[in-house]
Amino acid sequence: MEYVFQEDEIGPDNELIFKTDIADQPDKPWWKTLLIAFVCGAIIGLLLWLRYDRIVHWTHIAPYVGGFAVLVSGLVLVPGLRNSELKKIIVYSDGFHVIRRDGKRNVYAWDDLQAAHFDSYPIANMRTNVSAFKFRTSGKNHELLIDGLGPRRIKLFRMVMTAVLEQHDIPVEAEGTRTFYNQLSMAGVGVFVVSIIFMAMAHLLAYHTLGTILGVSFMAAGVVISFMTRKQTRSQWVLVVAAMMIVATVGYIYAFDVNVQQTLQQWEQKERMLGRPPWEPNQPPAQPMPKDPKATIS
Repeated sequence: MEYVFQEDEIGPDNELIFKTDIADQPDKPWWKTLLIAFVCGAIIGLLLWLRYDRIVHWTHIAPYVGGFAVLVSGLVLVPGLRNSELKKIIVYSDGFHVIRRDGKRNVYAWDDLQAAHFDSYPIANMRTNVSAFKFRTSGKNHELLIDGLGPRRIKLFRMVMTAVLEQHDIPVEAEGTRTFYNQLSMAGVGVFVVSIIFMAMAHLLAYHTLGTILGVSFMAAGVVISFMTRKQTRSQWVLVVAAMMIVATVGYIYAFDVNVQQTLQQWEQKERMLGRPPWEPNQPPAQPMPKDPKATIS
């Protein structure tokens, strides 16, 4: 099957231009994306504080607002997610350029490529495959997620790059190349580990309810990501540790006959003693009523 290039896919110097679906959108600097993510995370944390805490003190507000702001910002800066912001790939006679949405341009020469090949691997439970062009140059591994090019341009890009790689005798194998699948697995492990550390610190600081709610939420997110990337060894370890923690927790509850509801209520009472909710008037403790009904309160 022959593929014909359109006029906007051939540059003035006969370079080949492969555009993604966001190629015509204006450049979006990374710091704007980070700022939006930080604000969105802070809003989410504020809403959760209003729902579960409402104690007006910086030690209560900061963990919600600051924690979620940092978490959402960190997710935006995950290299695998940043890699999806591909706008254009321009192929020249001496190399190719990669242009991203934030305006950054990376230049790679054919003579510097140590290895390169195409790959396609499934994302578990999402019923989709990720198409990627992986290469190694100057001792560093790179990966381009090319699904944004669309089916026709992906076929054209594979045809052109395969011919050029064969022409320059560039090896196919690129050992040690970090993939999106690999980075997603590392992100899952990171979220899981951070959730355990956060939960432990929250309990040490007597924020039992806050630590349990947020810690379990982040832990569940890490487990879900690890289950999606369960072919990775590190993800398998996360699933094993999570299963052991669940079994140990359930066993502890049944062995010591722990009343979960009563425990949660005790935690909430202890946390409310650390500060006064805004809707509760600042009044001194009520004096007990005298036993003698004829007595008056002095």
